[in-house]
Amino acid sequence: MKTQIERRAPSCLKDFFALAVTTFGVGYLPLMPGTYGSAVGIGIYLFAAWCVNFVEHFVNSHHSLPGSFIAWTHAIILIAFLLFCLLGIWAAGRSTSLLGNSDPPETVVDEVIGQLIVFLFVPFGIGWPFILAGFLLFRLFDIWKPSGTRAGCGSSRCSYPRRKRRHTRHRAARPRLVGQYLRRCPDKFYL
Repeated sequence: MKTQIERRAPSCLKDFFALAVTTFGVGYLPLMPGTYGSAVGIGIYLFAAWCVNFVEHFVNSHHSLPGSFIAWTHAIILIAFLLFCLLGIWAAGRSTSLLGNSDPPETVVDEVIGQLIVFLFVPFGIGWPFILAGFLLFRLFDIWKPSGTRAGCGSSRCSYPRRKRRHTRHRAARPRLVGQYLRRCPDKFYL
């Protein structure tokens, strides 16, 4: 449920940083900002895949690749993802008053995080058809909002007490639920 709130101008570097993290620049594009945000998530996934493949190739060319290297790589990716989630929640909360809406369409950090959850435990070597399937299924379920992912702060099914609700932080959790819902789809195609 979108409600207008008092809009304030960015006043410090933290505000500009929060807007950059929240919108990734694509939140201001017309028509489908959520789809553009999901595409940013795919770009982040492909960049991480390229980095991991580059490091593995470099290490393999000089030494044999130890098994612990792959485990450390995945641990670092998981920690970076969790830090990015926390940063996104902070940025979404801070930019609400900057964008003048309790559910601004410019905020695409939730779509980026949700799309990354779809591919979080999928091997980096999957092909384009599986990446495209994950993207399209995520967008379908993010727009459709299947049962269990609809609960927003205006909903009677919201599990958070009304006095503790902060809509943007709660809104940022919905696409994560959709991402968890879809996370297994590319895995099933891959196997």
